[in-house]
Amino acid sequence: MTMTIMQGLNKQPLTTEEALALPGLHDQAVRYAVLHLMNILSPIRDLISELSRLAYGFDVAPFPQMQEFLEWIYDDRQYVLRKRKWP
Repeated sequence: MTMTIMQGLNKQPLTTEEALALPGLHDQAVRYAVLHLMNILSPIRDLISELSRLAYGFDVAPFPQMQEFLEWIYDDRQYVLRKRKWP
């Protein structure tokens, strides 16, 4: 006999079946959360890359070259949803 004492996000009690399904649902939701984050960060990555490219025209760059920090951001939706683990 098993008893589940859990609440969902809506503060309603969860059945055992619902509680057992949650980890799988969370795994699916994380992929879409990462995709949304990539869509937010991609324009920032492109802007930093363009600014860094333009700064190479100076003898001394007016700011640190930081485009390497965001090189792991991908625009490819299928790649983001297929990947299982992110850094």
